[in-house]
Amino acid sequence: MKARPANSHGDYVLFRRAGHYNDPEIFLPPALAAQFQSEKDSADAELLALERAERDEAQAQRKKDRTESAKPEPAPNLEYGDFELHVHEHGVGRHQILVSPDAMQRRLSMLKVGLQSDGDHAKREETAISAALKHGADRCIVRPHSWREDLEELTLELPAFRQAIEIIRNAHAISSLTGHPPSIPPLLLVGPPGVGKSYFCGRLIDVLKSGSKWMSLDQPTAGSSLRGGDKHWSTSSHGALYELLALGETANPVIILDEIDKAARRHSSGEVDMLGQLYSALEPETARRITDVSLDVELDASLVFYVSTANSLKTLDAALLSRFEVIQVGLPSPAERMESATRIVSSCLARIGVLHFIGVSRGAVRVLSDYSPRVIRRAVEKAVGAAVVAGIRMVSDVEIEKVLGITAQPAATGRAASAAMH
Repeated sequence: MKARPANSHGDYVLFRRAGHYNDPEIFLPPALAAQFQSEKDSADAELLALERAERDEAQAQRKKDRTESAKPEPAPNLEYGDFELHVHEHGVGRHQILVSPDAMQRRLSMLKVGLQSDGDHAKREETAISAALKHGADRCIVRPHSWREDLEELTLELPAFRQAIEIIRNAHAISSLTGHPPSIPPLLLVGPPGVGKSYFCGRLIDVLKSGSKWMSLDQPTAGSSLRGGDKHWSTSSHGALYELLALGETANPVIILDEIDKAARRHSSGEVDMLGQLYSALEPETARRITDVSLDVELDASLVFYVSTANSLKTLDAALLSRFEVIQVGLPSPAERMESATRIVSSCLARIGVLHFIGVSRGAVRVLSDYSPRVIRRAVEKAVGAAVVAGIRMVSDVEIEKVLGITAQPAATGRAASAAMH
């Protein structure tokens, strides 16, 4: 007797449909089993072709997405509808800073038909609101492409400010990783005159490239400079936040609050308390809906970065100090001062445009290292000018000492204190 195959039963053949392994065993006549097998093979081939087509389509879409992402950003100031979209060179995203653009539009319409008693203020208000709406409701979030290298260079140039620079660096590193805007807490730099607080702030503005406003708080008019003055005043005008955000191009500008310890409390009803205005501005939660007093317009100022300077903390209350990251800035070591002076001199020569024509001797740099950054720059500029006139290619310590003896006072680094530095 002929042996039967293991999958056969008499003249019948075992058959299961593709994918149906829970079905009971089916024994079919050979011809019918062959027909079903052919249909199964055909279905498998169609399924394989479909899967291949879907895979090819997905690969094509990924390639298209990569191509689209590699395209350059639109050129600045392109017209989009009724407003102009400003694209910043270092922009990494956009953030809405006009909280209620529709309300501003309604207010603008009322102003245009004369529904305002004070004609002069109405005109200023109409101009300011119209200019803000022209730019749209959002602004660019800025994170410089070279933030890592620039902040490292700033650390080498001004080692006394290493702690402040590390906070800024860490915020940019997190932003680069997550794609979120840089979140930097308000900084308060405290130290004696002459340590370079103002110079550091100026260099920081150059590094961050996000727009800035320098506010000297020892001025009597400083109270209304942040959020504007009362609209009922004849001299009322919008404040720095509106100027930077609504009329500017960036959502995360830098505001320098210089000499915050000299901002006296205002008790007169006719004056605005500058320090009182700061409380809501320094808290991100309340800054998301902060109002310009002059225009009665709400702004999202939660991404603004504040840097304050002070010689002392004696006049500042605990409630205000709690909103700052307080950083004590001391005098750098002799080696750090020498390194810092070297870099400041090189930067100054490059800015003047004589880096490859005029040099400054190491002895001259050593003399300069006992002075503040501001005095160093001023002394180098004057000494280089005199050297060019005299046809000298190398500025010596003699020329530097001559310039310093006539035009500058040293910083508080062992020679003398220089109160004139701030």
